[in-house]
Amino acid sequence: MGMVEITGDLEQIEPIVSPYFTKKCIGYFYRIEKEGKRDDDGRTTYHTIHFEQKIGVFNILDETGFVKVDGTDLEFYNKTADRTEGGATRHSEGYLLQDDYMMLIGYASSDEGKTVIKKENNTIFIIADPANIESYNKHLPLLNAFLTTLFIATLLIL
Repeated sequence: MGMVEITGDLEQIEPIVSPYFTKKCIGYFYRIEKEGKRDDDGRTTYHTIHFEQKIGVFNILDETGFVKVDGTDLEFYNKTADRTEGGATRHSEGYLLQDDYMMLIGYASSDEGKTVIKKENNTIFIIADPANIESYNKHLPLLNAFLTTLFIATLLIL
């Protein structure tokens, strides 16, 4: 047992209900933002005044089978699914849903003879859309090369 990476479909065990839009889900984040100043282009800026996240127990299924995941302390990156604005505040939620195709990195251990993935001490415990990770990994070397070239050009100019 130890660190694992699994990509597969999520399976809900016990649904959680999100606090604002009351959507049944595996997990959610909920953010309240307060309107701030307008930037130079006239766009309104917002700052977070409340954030909460809750993720329950679920399964992740790949071609080899499924494994149970304890979502406590799981970090997840998902686009905002629902948002409402009213007055000077806006409310946003993002969800982990049944059949979402996600990549999970966490610590596999044994719980009463069954494998479970969870947060263990200071290990990484994260779930994200694999398409976003692939895009990031594809563009990161290009960004690093650009920044290195820019740094060297600046040194030469100086």
